[in-house]
Formats: sequence, C-alpha cells, structure tokens
Amino acid sequence: MVRTLRKGTTWHLRGPCYRLWSFWLLSLLSVQIFGEIARDTGGASDTVSLEGVFVFEPKGLEVHEHTRATFLPEVLRDLPRFEIEVVTNGMELIPANRRLVTTEHPQFDYIVSAGSVWAEGDEHWAGIPFTLIHRGVNCTHNGEFTFRYGDNSIAQPFVRVNQETCHFLKVDIQGSVDSFSYDPQPVANRDEIVEKYVVESNARLPVKSLEALEQEHGVSIATLKAALPPDDGLSILGVYYDGIHYSTECRTRSGPYRYCDQMLFTSFSTAKSTYPALVLMRMAQQYGMEVYQERITEVIPETQDSRGAWADVTLDNLGDMASGNFNVAAPMADPGPGNFYSDIDEAGKLSAALSWQHSAPPGSQFVYQTADTFTLVVGLNRFLSGEKGKPTDSFDYLVEEVFRPLNLSEELFASRRTRESGIPNTGSAFGGMGMWWNRDGIVRLSKFLSIDDGRVGDRQILHPDALAETLQKKDPPQGLPMNFFGNYYNNGMWALPVHQTRPDLFQCEVWVPFMSGLSGVRVMLFPNDTIIYFFNDTQSFPIYEAVDVANQLSPFCQE
Repeated sequence: MVRTLRKGTTWHLRGPCYRLWSFWLLSLLSVQIFGEIARDTGGASDTVSLEGVFVFEPKGLEVHEHTRATFLPEVLRDLPRFEIEVVTNGMELIPANRRLVTTEHPQFDYIVSAGSVWAEGDEHWAGIPFTLIHRGVNCTHNGEFTFRYGDNSIAQPFVRVNQETCHFLKVDIQGSVDSFSYDPQPVANRDEIVEKYVVESNARLPVKSLEALEQEHGVSIATLKAALPPDDGLSILGVYYDGIHYSTECRTRSGPYRYCDQMLFTSFSTAKSTYPALVLMRMAQQYGMEVYQERITEVIPETQDSRGAWADVTLDNLGDMASGNFNVAAPMADPGPGNFYSDIDEAGKLSAALSWQHSAPPGSQFVYQTADTFTLVVGLNRFLSGEKGKPTDSFDYLVEEVFRPLNLSEELFASRRTRESGIPNTGSAFGGMGMWWNRDGIVRLSKFLSIDDGRVGDRQILHPDALAETLQKKDPPQGLPMNFFGNYYNNGMWALPVHQTRPDLFQCEVWVPFMSGLSGVRVMLFPNDTIIYFFNDTQSFPIYEAVDVANQLSPFCQE
C-alpha cells in the first residue's frame, strides 16, 4: 500500500511583497535543511534503510528568475512529477534509474543521482540530488529533495533548485512539497544497482582541493581564478595533474553543493568534440581510416536533392566544419537554418540543415555550423545501420564502445534527441549539443584522449592516427584556421598554437587542443599531461591564464 502524506496547512501568498517575503522565509527554512544537516552526519550508523518508490509532485513553488532571455517563457511554479525507485547502501541512497527521464512537463525533464541518508539526533534524514534538463535549450539546473523519514513513511519534503550552467536562464525554485508518497518495497535488481554504482564510484579519480595543488606543486592559480566569476557564476574549476584531480567545490547560490560528484553541467558545444568526433575515431579503429572519406551522398541520399552541393563532401569535412555549404561566412556566427533549432523530428531538422547554399569547395573553409554536426550524426547513424552486431544509433554506439569501457557515470549515458511522432526525445541525438557532464566524467574522458592515447588498459579504443590528428600531434599539425583569435579546428576539436599567438612566451612549438561551449565551458588538454577545465555561466573563457598555470606545473619548452 502506498502511504501518502500531505501537509495540513498550505499558505497561498500573492503580490510582489508577499512573494519576496515568502521566498525569504523559504530560504531560511532551506538553510536549516540544506546547511546545518549537511554539516552534521553524526549517528549515520543508526539510520534506517530506505528501499522502495518515492513520488514527489512539487507544485506552487517559489520561483525567482535572476536572468531569463526573451525567447524563453516564464519558468513555471510546478516541477515535473518525480517517481524515484531507490535502494540504500550504507549511507548512500542509490536510484535504480540514473538516466534522463522524459516527462509531460512543458519545460523540464530530469535526471536523478545518488544521494545519502543520515541521522540527526533521533531523526533520520535523506537527500536526493537531481538535475532539471531544460527541454528547449538543454540547460542543466541542479537541485535536491530533502525529507525526514521513518520505517514506513516520510515527512517534511523540501525541494530546492539554485544552480545552473546557463547564462540566459538563471533561476531559483524552492518550496515544501505538499503532495508526495513513499511505497516501501523490495527492489528486484537491488544487488545489480548497488554493484554498478560501486564500480563507477571506485573508478573516479582521487580528488583534492585547488589549494592542495598550490601547496604541493608551488604554483599560483590566482590569475586564473581572477579571470573567472568569484561567486556562483562559476560552477566549478578543476585541474588534473600527476594522477590527482584538483577541484573547487561545486557552487550554488546558497553555498557548496554537497553532492559535487553528482552535479551535472551543461555540455553545450563540447558535445561536438566528445560525441561525433569520438564515434568517428572509434569507427576508424574498427573499420579503417577510410570511414573519414565516406561521401555524405552515399549515406544520406536526401543530400542529392538539397540546395547545396554535397557530392564531394565527406564525413571528415563535416567533422571539420568545412562542408562548403553556408549562407553566412562569419566563422563563429552559427546561424540556424530555417527551423533547425525548433523541437522537431529528424526529417525536419535534417531538411533545415541541408538548406544552405553552396559557397566554397568542401574542406577549404571553416564555418562554425551546428547544423553540419547534426548532418554528420545522421550520416553516422546511417553508416552504422549497415554494420551487424553494433548499435545503429551513433550515440548508443558511443556509450557502448567508449563510455562503458571507461566506467563513466550512468547519468552521462543519454542525450537530447529529436521529437518523433510527437514524442520528445525519441529520435536522433543532436550531436552539436544536448549532452551534460559531471566533474569526474569530463576529466577522465579528457585523460583518455590526451594522456592515455585512446586506450583503456591494453585495449586500443580510438584509432591512434585519427586521435593524433585531432590533438594536433601530427607533423605538420592538421586542421583549418578558424579566423577567430588564432584558433584552429579539426575533427570537432579546437586548438590554439600558443607559440604563434604568444611568441614572446614560447620559443618551442606548443599546440593546446581544447573543447569549448556556450555560457563559459572550456576543457583544455595541455601537451604536458595537464588538464584544466571550468564551467561558468558568465561567458568567461580565460585560456592564457590556464596556459600559465599548466606551464608552471611542467614547462612546455624544456631546455
């Protein structure tokens, strides 16, 4: 039997003054729930195990929009209906499903991550972190449910969302959850759920603070920090060096997020570097480097009747953003052809992507177009559909062939997709956006690329020559000039030749490959086996400050 509990009194406040007062009152309540409890987890050995299904239906919440672009509708006061099956493993509260859940809510889908239980005196408390995924623009908004519980019931559930990677939608959502239930019941595959999560957790890199990096290696990161937001505008900043992942805390507008390993950050265009680019490198290892020269007209017949000229365009050209079909030559304009950015099906999105005119020979000119990346994804899907025994969906192929061997988190195993037959998120993955990262996942994937040379143990996952070209390790370096601050682009990866842009600092040849994304997302893969990354939503992209930190750790130009 499902035991449903409802709070006996609900306050309905109206008007701007009352809304501000109620928001302040809820903030004080949330400080009690999210602050003091987070600092005191004593008595954890006396906690009561939780196993069963929670249902939360948050309605009538307090919403405070800090920033909202005019093209987005007002954030609703109701969140999606959450149905969460969980098991307890010690102090860990592990959801059975940690992948994207598509909802009927008009704005948000969600992902639930592993939380915790603890004792607070004679009371038992639990926290379940989650991430709202904005359906229209893919922004990630992180939050948490907290509640008090007994053997067969829960009480006082509170929800709070106050962190995002999204410069055009910054919003706080919080309040008591008046409609909720808990159905205690055995979970059939409990051992498998726990084992999978334990394996993932054990695969994480060891983490220390950034202060430890300065103390242990005698470097200063003050200049890099100064170039980034000093407050919650910076979600996280991290450095990987010599086997250790040094990281700031994960920030929210109310202080550190206690589930930092579970916080999800919007990928934006880092998806171009880590999805179709990796799929092509894996396909090259399995089927040979000739896959890069596969003509797009052979795998996508629709190109033959499109406006542009596609007969000589290859998968490689699309990965280089050099199809030669474009209307706007500005290198970083990234215009949306037709209704490309609308919530439509694959056929409609592909038709829009193919609507550009022919303007240059393929492979000759870089023009940043997310539409080209979607065309590439469709081409990869069509190619894989002819290979027996492999996933025919290129994102599923990425998960099975790369993410799973790396033991990345289950939360990363989904992507935003096209709307088929009116059902959202059921078609082709977007390719140029629509993904998300946690801090361990982006660092370990970067390490796999730049330090482990595309290997997992003794197994070569990515074609070494394709990877070397992508990371500018070939002589001469590969890629096209972007005509954008001295950067180059190849196979979905940016690269900065700092010896050209800053010859006063470097007398040797130094290429810095990196991934970049809207809002303030950057992951830099330095040639001295250092990785520096940050996620912010103030459009801050300091790179030379990061170059200085990496060069302090191990000079690029050795005498």
